[in-house]
Amino acid sequence: MLILGENKLKVLNLINRFGVIGYRQLFDYFEGQISQGAIYKILSDLHENELIKKGNVGRIFYCYITPNAEAIIDKPMYNFKTVNKTEVIHDLRVNDFILKQYKSAVATDKYKYVDFTTERELTDEQLIEREDSFKSNNLTRNVEKIKRNIPDGMLNLETQDGRLLRIAIEYEFTQKSTRRYKEILGRYQKQYDRNEIATVTYIYKGSRVRHKIEQVMSENNYNFNITFRNADNIFD
Repeated sequence: MLILGENKLKVLNLINRFGVIGYRQLFDYFEGQISQGAIYKILSDLHENELIKKGNVGRIFYCYITPNAEAIIDKPMYNFKTVNKTEVIHDLRVNDFILKQYKSAVATDKYKYVDFTTERELTDEQLIEREDSFKSNNLTRNVEKIKRNIPDGMLNLETQDGRLLRIAIEYEFTQKSTRRYKEILGRYQKQYDRNEIATVTYIYKGSRVRHKIEQVMSENNYNFNITFRNADNIFD
């Protein structure tokens, strides 16, 4: 089995957590720990050993985990052999937001514990928990089914006085139907009532999306904490 040095394993494990991650996001996460030059070299070595694959959308460069990494990474998860390029920009933008919120929370003294859970990690948890309930053995179909009912990521915080705060993150690029929003928001209301989440952060593209969500919230008397962030003010 291939043995990786400490920094290579750190980089590979982070790539695995997200599944797909941008070069710039790796630079930002490891700032002060691993130099950009060293990360470039690590990515080159990981690619040469077929543990990751590389891609780009215009000038945005990214990499993603391969099944070959399963025997090396700390926490193996479900495999995928390729990525859907139509979803890459969405995924990378969610990564950006999660990592910026994570770094911001770490930089304050408000929390004694800060971490995040990626969509890939949430999906893998559900694959394990619901393994016996799936009617199909088609992994891709089961993964997509799960993704319809989980957030794009979670920020996990513990305050200095011991309160646990889980913030669900949703990036809404296009408007969904009223019925679909009722399903999603109703699920968050139940999680809020059970103290499983503290807040939902909706990153929205276009005011019509926000207004639709607010309308469904009002019509169904949902009262969980929700914050809205305009995608145009967040992403380049």
